[in-house]
Amino acid sequence: MITISKRDAALFKGKRYKTNYSSFGKYITKEDENEITLYLEPTPKRECTLEDEIASSWLNSSVFYTAVDENNDLLGFAEGAMEGWGERFRIVNIVVFNENNRGKGIGSKLMEAMETEALLHKAKSILLEVDNTNTKAISFYKPKGYSIIGFDKLAYTIDGDTMPLYMGKRL
Repeated sequence: MITISKRDAALFKGKRYKTNYSSFGKYITKEDENEITLYLEPTPKRECTLEDEIASSWLNSSVFYTAVDENNDLLGFAEGAMEGWGERFRIVNIVVFNENNRGKGIGSKLMEAMETEALLHKAKSILLEVDNTNTKAISFYKPKGYSIIGFDKLAYTIDGDTMPLYMGKRL
C-alpha cells in the first residue's frame, strides 16, 4: 500500500537523491529564418541519471509530499510552489526513485497532490520542467493535460543536446 502525505520539506533539507531513467528518443529543435520546430528524434536506448536535492533549497514557501510504502520506505516525492508573479504554480520535482516502481500509480498520486495544491493556491496554470531526453516523463504528463510550452537550449549544456522543456496546463 502506498501512502501520499504532505510533509515539512525541512525534514529533507540537505538530502540528495539519484535516480535513473531510460529513453529511446529526445526532443530537438529545427530552426530556419522563419520558425523553430520541436520534434521527437528517435535514438538508440540511452540510460540517463538524475541527481539533485530532495528538498530544493532555493524554494520559498514550497509544498512537499512524499510517497511511502507499508514499511515507511520513501519511494518518491513531489515538490511545488506558487511563483511570485503570473498566478502560476510551479511543480519543481515529481520523482519516483526506482524505475521498477514506475507505472504503479505513484507518480499519478503525487501529481494529483500537486494539482490540488495549485487549486488551493488559486493558481490559474501549472508549469513544470522536464529534460528533453526524458520521453517517458513527457508521455506521463501529456495525457494529464500538459503540453510543451517552451524550451531553453542554453540551460543545461552549451551544445543544446540536453535541454529543459517546459510543460504546462491551464486550470
